[in-house]
Amino acid sequence: MEENNHLGGPPVFSKLMLPVIRIIGDCGGTATNDQIIKSLIKNGFEKGNTRGNQNRSELEYRAAWAKSYLKAYGVLENPTRGVWRVTSKGRTIKEADIPNIVNFVVSEATEKNRQRKLLEKPKGLEKKETPKSLHSSNTSVSFIDQIKTIITLLDSDLVSKEQAESAIRKLSGVRDEKNN
Repeated sequence: MEENNHLGGPPVFSKLMLPVIRIIGDCGGTATNDQIIKSLIKNGFEKGNTRGNQNRSELEYRAAWAKSYLKAYGVLENPTRGVWRVTSKGRTIKEADIPNIVNFVVSEATEKNRQRKLLEKPKGLEKKETPKSLHSSNTSVSFIDQIKTIITLLDSDLVSKEQAESAIRKLSGVRDEKNN
């Protein structure tokens, strides 16, 4: 069966991606979480121990991560809670695609985290300081770059107008009137 992790037990989540896609395909293109786990076990995957205080096995936990990555890549859809569907893109996935899926999802998450942090007020920025302080050597992103990122996020509908305005006020040291 699939290669297990270095500690034994169920395989790492990336090794579950292709089997999960195949199982959902074998179920007519749509399957529940229970159907997926039962099929994985039936196909020889070890269930593993229950994780801490959670009521799910290590296999269920890792399969959940596999499904999350596949959904983020557009290979699976989750039309309702606990139900998974293979997309047309998912029908073309091969074993060689799995590292690309993992790298893509990690890169996307890193970029979203970077953009979210740009919207937060920089640490150490005192209320009395001016935006020029954002050019200091201890801040890696300039004030202008942060404003450009806010505009880009606003243009792509990733933040609301109110969120963008609030972020700009925070960057420029103006107190948010709603929170006064």
